[in-house]
Amino acid sequence: MHSGCITRDHSVYTWGSSTFGQIGRDTSADSNLNFVPGKVTFPADENVLPVKISCGGMHTAIVDLKGSAYCWGKSDSGQTGYSDWYKSHSTGLDTPKRVMGVKRAVDVSCGGFHTMILKESGSVYAMGKEDFGCLGIGIVQDRLSVGTEEPTPISSLKGH
Repeated sequence: MHSGCITRDHSVYTWGSSTFGQIGRDTSADSNLNFVPGKVTFPADENVLPVKISCGGMHTAIVDLKGSAYCWGKSDSGQTGYSDWYKSHSTGLDTPKRVMGVKRAVDVSCGGFHTMILKESGSVYAMGKEDFGCLGIGIVQDRLSVGTEEPTPISSLKGH
């Protein structure tokens, strides 16, 4: 439902639907559709220099040069790693938020309702909806409908 890219100067531009804040920038009050790429603003005090981006169905994730991961957009299944999204009574984040507990990330990949993060060590972490076992963390009945809201290591990939 949206697209994004990173420019040579480490700026992130997004466009498309912003129904759940997935483009991570101010949008017109009249429309949730943005046909022209616009720049995403990150927290000024964090000096974010994005190097990888992935757009999921309705959320977005990036990895920066320091190995931090940031996510925004639809959050109702834990796919953004923002475990207390429900406190805002909203189903989405409209600005990038750093995923806590993730250090030394080198790549990120978003699915429809989940996010995978590859760390420098080769460890893979998953967060989001566990439908059909897509997270690879093992079938856990209480996570089937909601998901895991914190980055969870995929233990069977350890060392691979």
